[in-house]
Amino acid sequence: MATHHLVALLLGALAIGVAVGVGAVWVGRLHILRRRQGSFRCQVAAAPDGPWRPGLAQYSADALSWWPRLSLGGAERWRRTDLMVLERRPTRLKDSTGQPLLAIACGVTRGAEAVPELYLMLDPASSAGLTSWLEAASRDQGVVI
Repeated sequence: MATHHLVALLLGALAIGVAVGVGAVWVGRLHILRRRQGSFRCQVAAAPDGPWRPGLAQYSADALSWWPRLSLGGAERWRRTDLMVLERRPTRLKDSTGQPLLAIACGVTRGAEAVPELYLMLDPASSAGLTSWLEAASRDQGVVI
């Protein structure tokens, strides 16, 4: 009977160790992502009314990357030159300063037409940064003057 208790105790300790290890990796990942240049908290949805998935986004020279908060997996990415803001509206939700979060409808350009495919919810400061980043993108790539 003592052997069964010892095995159960060891399995319990192993399960706790694994859970603590995964938790430490997850917290470390969030810390690293938050410290990156151009990163901000952002929720993503495929429809204007959600469901919203919380995570962290980062813009780089050529893409917007987004990592889900509750995942250890890789990022979703959208090319900078393909994205455009179609609509911006305040929501009922507030950021940490009490300002309304903004829901932004982004389209993927196909010639002159943009089709809404991506919805972002973020604070006003992050929205301004994202808009500036998108507007600064060169749309004439591959053209030599």
